Amino acid sequence: MDLSAITSAYTALQFMRDSMSLALNAKIDEEARAKIHAAMDQITKLQDGLFHTQQQLLALQQTNEALRKELATMSAWEDRTSEYKLVQAPGRAVVYQYSGEPRHYACPTCYESRKISPLQDMKQPNGDFWCATCNKNFPVDPVRGRGYRG
Repeated sequence: MDLSAITSAYTALQFMRDSMSLALNAKIDEEARAKIHAAMDQITKLQDGLFHTQQQLLALQQTNEALRKELATMSAWEDRTSEYKLVQAPGRAVVYQYSGEPRHYACPTCYESRKISPLQDMKQPNGDFWCATCNKNFPVDPVRGRGYRG
């Protein structure tokens, strides 16, 4: 049942209640008046139930939309990270390596936070790479020797 159906049912019940109220105000016998009161009480209960159902439906629709967005975000992350693999680099650091182009390493700390931060070569003889996001160094390349110029 959707929101428009609940709204329509609520409006119809309101019309029935108003119609019965008009009939009640007309000159009728006491037995009919009691039955109309009982019917109006039932309609009021139905309206309250529909209003409650409408609130629940709205809450469920909002939850559904939030879950759809979360699923889309998760799918986008899975698509984005499908070409990354956790490896031990030649310098013995454990980092994520991208298999596409341009080839690069990504920070494992940032990766766990659902961020991809390519490691930057510091052009140091010890082969350290640096993450600009979390400011950590990783020994990615093996020792290059004294004559290394980058």
